[in-house]
Amino acid sequence: MAMHDERHDLMGAILSLLEGRSNRWDWKAFTSRPLRDVELDRIRQCAAEVELPLNAEGQAILLDLLDQAELAGPSDPAKPKPWRIDVGMLVGLAVGAVLWWAKYLPGAGPFSNLHLLLMPAAAGILCVMWRNSRKEVGIYERRIVEENKRGRV
Repeated sequence: MAMHDERHDLMGAILSLLEGRSNRWDWKAFTSRPLRDVELDRIRQCAAEVELPLNAEGQAILLDLLDQAELAGPSDPAKPKPWRIDVGMLVGLAVGAVLWWAKYLPGAGPFSNLHLLLMPAAAGILCVMWRNSRKEVGIYERRIVEENKRGRV
């Protein structure tokens, strides 16, 4: 699965709450997860401060935040999507399982040659990180790197 569009998720969560399609727990789950994009995360934090159940003031604030999220701009559709680290790890584990099975010695126990499982998983993670940094996508996007250099946590 490619990395999802945070702007779309933010706007969808706000709309869902405004239209009454989500409950307090859905909203809490969404607003408790930080977003990578600084501007969208600021909007998420402002939205998290709106008290539930919604009153007229809360609805006005969310509508304003929805407009701000729309102005945050769409992501570039031509830009490649980042690969997910967990997928790299799972592919590495699958390769490691095949290696472990091929080298399994009867009577040796399940934890013998454990490095045959762990090393390919680590290599899969490193391959994903290397690819994402070379393509400058995900956390390696120049804008995000510059924001982090300025002290964003």
